[in-house]
Amino acid sequence: MSKKDLFRLIIKLFGLYWIVLISFTLLPTFFTFIFSEYEFQWKVWLVVSVFFIFFLFLFLIYKPDMIIDWLKLDKGFDDERIEFHKFNTKSVLKLGLIILGGMLILNNLAAFVSYTFSAFQSAFLHDNPLTTRGTLTNIEWAKSFINIVTGYLLLTNYPALSKFLLKITQKKEK
Repeated sequence: MSKKDLFRLIIKLFGLYWIVLISFTLLPTFFTFIFSEYEFQWKVWLVVSVFFIFFLFLFLIYKPDMIIDWLKLDKGFDDERIEFHKFNTKSVLKLGLIILGGMLILNNLAAFVSYTFSAFQSAFLHDNPLTTRGTLTNIEWAKSFINIVTGYLLLTNYPALSKFLLKITQKKEK
């Protein structure tokens, strides 16, 4: 199996996982807002958000090569092909960092979009969104943003991180 084939498979699985996660967490919240007494502009914002999420899902499923090229996921490996019986520590660590970064992004993207929507809603309905939304919501919003940024950094810097982690491990073993 080539590196690109493996990453295509992983990205498509992330896309499927993400759409299931969105379907059971974010969409019910959106539908409660659509059928509530909010103004028309909020309902338009919700519909646009749902279309954005659907577009992102289609992008993950049908255009994984663009993501692989953009994040340079197939760079930094020693061999062009990935042989599972020849997986060494460095390859497993790289793959683990990629999976961890992807999971951080996918697990927190829905929450971040929801908190962002809530912040816009508070900003338009109240004078000061930071006091009306509550401290806990702001902390969760910041946490989801930090997790997304961390996931992105893991995805884009996995070769250097794997070298660094292997160096630390080798120093501890000596």
